[in-house]
Amino acid sequence: MKAPTLGVLSALITFVLGTFPAVESSDECCRPIAKPIWYQQPIHDVTPQDEADVLRVDDQSGRRVLVIHTSKKARVRTSGSSEYHVARSDDGGKTLEPVPQDVPTPFLTKDSEFLEAPSHPRVLYRYVSELGFYVRSENGGLSWTVPTHLINGKTRESFALDLGGGTFDTVRFDIVAIDPASPLTIFANLTVSPWTAVTFYYPDFKHTESNEDVKQPENTFVSHDGGETWKEFTSALRSGEALGISPSHPKVLYGHGRSGVVKSIDGGITWEPVGQQRELELRPLTSADKDEQTRLLKGPVDLRIRQILVDPVNEDIVYLVSNKGLIRSVDGGASWCLLNLGVDQIDSVRSMGVNPARPREIYVGTTRGVFFSSDRGCHFSKIYPTAGPS
Repeated sequence: MKAPTLGVLSALITFVLGTFPAVESSDECCRPIAKPIWYQQPIHDVTPQDEADVLRVDDQSGRRVLVIHTSKKARVRTSGSSEYHVARSDDGGKTLEPVPQDVPTPFLTKDSEFLEAPSHPRVLYRYVSELGFYVRSENGGLSWTVPTHLINGKTRESFALDLGGGTFDTVRFDIVAIDPASPLTIFANLTVSPWTAVTFYYPDFKHTESNEDVKQPENTFVSHDGGETWKEFTSALRSGEALGISPSHPKVLYGHGRSGVVKSIDGGITWEPVGQQRELELRPLTSADKDEQTRLLKGPVDLRIRQILVDPVNEDIVYLVSNKGLIRSVDGGASWCLLNLGVDQIDSVRSMGVNPARPREIYVGTTRGVFFSSDRGCHFSKIYPTAGPS
């Protein structure tokens, strides 16, 4: 029997390695969070010109579909008196065309208001600011249902009174996750507040940690009937932050607990801390922190997570969209690293999406535009805005 030639061996090695998705983990690709990163301070009270969110990533008959939402100051195109802030691409972002209507997203972030169930695209949830809760559609938006929103068998107003609210208080719902296998199973944080705060001060009301009139239950709640009835899900998570559920193994969840990032492998019954808790929770350092005296004057700023996204085929690969940037783990949360989008700025990363047909392809929405990676974040290229006119 003849020994295999070098060419045959090379082809065999290429085939075997290509069978298993490679996960890059070198320092050059993804920086260990134990290493100091010096961040730029964000510019407050100013909407960045290039700010954008990723709403949808899909693969339709070989076409890479991308839908983004741009900031009011970074409109995609105008048509007469109309401004389009939603754009769609059928070639992975090479060309973008305006979309004249809102588009629901399966990628939930802290500020998401128009949501799509990942397993059933015709099941939609839309936030109504005047009511303080979401309405539901099961036919792609042709008609809408106002859920009863009974909490532990009580009306919103009765629940608010039991929690110490006043006669004119109500409960506001923030959906933090939709079960990837069950479109009517949704998870939410609840906030008890005066009606006026819900109806007149939204969206600023989203950030009410210091408001004495606001009360937040310690539990995250779950509904298995699209918002009709709610019950406690867990008390292990912080209110107001993201929950990530594995599409391939829905009993695997990641969340942000009171002492750090936590993980459950039994559907949320029990939670355990992930690795490198201290490094994850350290506040982002700026140039002012290089001076020890200045550093001591600065108050602590905890890790804040806008979105948790779990790889569609591998529950051990998870991304945290945070105020410290895009943080990734490839070993189920045992270790973490910070992806490099070119600039480290506090609160610059806003959202991300993964191509479900090609999980190595990720799109990241930031205050500086939209970035694309074909290798799970090892290398990025900017696809919006382009150098030419948008």
